[in-house]
Order: sequence, then C-alpha cells, then structure tokens
Amino acid sequence: MRRPLYVIPVSAVLAMALLGFLRGSVAAGAVAGNAANGKALYAKMKCDVCHGKQGKGDGPAAKSLKPPPTNFSDMKLMCKRSDKQLSNVIKNGGPAEKKAATMPSYKSKLKASEINDIVAYLRTLAK
Repeated sequence: MRRPLYVIPVSAVLAMALLGFLRGSVAAGAVAGNAANGKALYAKMKCDVCHGKQGKGDGPAAKSLKPPPTNFSDMKLMCKRSDKQLSNVIKNGGPAEKKAATMPSYKSKLKASEINDIVAYLRTLAK
C-alpha cells in the first residue's frame, strides 16, 4: 500500500513547528524582542567579555569567573530557562534568579524593550 504524498510534507511542517517552538520561545513568560537590535546591544554592553562573542561562555574574563558564565549556545540549558528568567537576570543581576553574583544588574543601563531585544538575540544562539 502506498502512502499519500501529503503525509510527508505535513509531518515535516509539524516537526519544523515543534522545533521552532522549542528553539525560539520557551513558552512560560515569553517576551517579544528584536534579535538584531539585541545583537548590537550584546556587543555594546560588552556581554561578550564574559559570555563570548558566540555566547558560549568563553569570553576573555570567563576563566576567572566562578561559576563560569552561562553558555547561551547550549540548547538543553536554554530550553530550561524562560524568557522571563533571562530578562530578570539581565535586569536585576544573577542573584535575582539564584545565579552567579558576578552577573551584574543592567536595570539602570537598559530599558525593558532593550532587555527583551537581548533575550531575543540570546535565543538565536542556542543550537
């Protein structure tokens, strides 16, 4: 018995939708942001000094930090963190989410929309 040709494309579409959901938005507390603007802010705020240019937690200062900076390219790890949690850490510093005290607060340096933009960019780094 032959399968109808539409079964494969429908399955592929569903798989892509699921992957997009897992990769692009952790549903709980998802925020809307502009990833391109977030990338520019990531560089401007010098996030790469600790987190690295590709977000792998391997920036020049990373070796001296205990615990090490978050690796934003780790899909498993990033799927466990909601956008709301990431925003809270950027805004209020690591201790706000029981993370490293070495992660500073940016609430006096970034607007809420800019924090959302950075979170949107961080989501693009997870592979």
